[in-house]
Amino acid sequence: MFGSVEVYFMQALGGIQPHPAAKGFDKVLIKPRPPTDLPSFGATYHSIRGTISVHWKWLTEASSAAATSARKIDMTVTIPPNVVADIHVPSAAGTAVAETAAGEGGTPRTHAAEGRTTVLTRGSGTHRLVSTVARG
Repeated sequence: MFGSVEVYFMQALGGIQPHPAAKGFDKVLIKPRPPTDLPSFGATYHSIRGTISVHWKWLTEASSAAATSARKIDMTVTIPPNVVADIHVPSAAGTAVAETAAGEGGTPRTHAAEGRTTVLTRGSGTHRLVSTVARG
């Protein structure tokens, strides 16, 4: 009654959520919670300002001691023009988030690590982010 599978897919798996400080969808919150047993997922939302999309996938790693304690996630986030996003990238403490493709937004601004995520503020365009996530 107060939720649906579609809302779960969009907001939890895809992470596309309205930002609490948004006025007319000028700011969006991207905060996916990828389960370890789902290999990939993509979500697209057609907002009043344009299309917002999030696609993530777990990267396979060669068998090693590091692979058993951590794995990598590859996220591609597309933000429409005149929109700013706070992107919560799943990441292990003390690891860097690699940005291999960047849209607008000037100099990358890293806010802080929040538990198991790193929060990045980005402007419009397509952003590809790769990070290491602790298992468990």
